[in-house]
Amino acid sequence: MEISVVWSGATYLTMVVSCPNASQTVGGTSAMAATLPNAAGSCMATVTEPSSESVALTFTITIGPAGG
Repeated sequence: MEISVVWSGATYLTMVVSCPNASQTVGGTSAMAATLPNAAGSCMATVTEPSSESVALTFTITIGPAGG
C-alpha cells in the first residue's frame, strides 16, 4: 500500500501509518508519502501538525497499491 499527502504552504506535517503487521512515520513540507509493500488488514493513517503551529490548511490524501 502507498499513501501520499499533498498540501499548499510550508507547514510541516507528520503522518503515521499503522497496520496490523507494519507501520511507518514520515513527514514533510507540502508533500509526503509512505509505502508499506506488505501491509495486510485494516490500516490507519493519522496526519498531524506540530503543536506549536495552528494553521488551517487543506490536504489531499491518496491511497493505492504500492508501486502503482
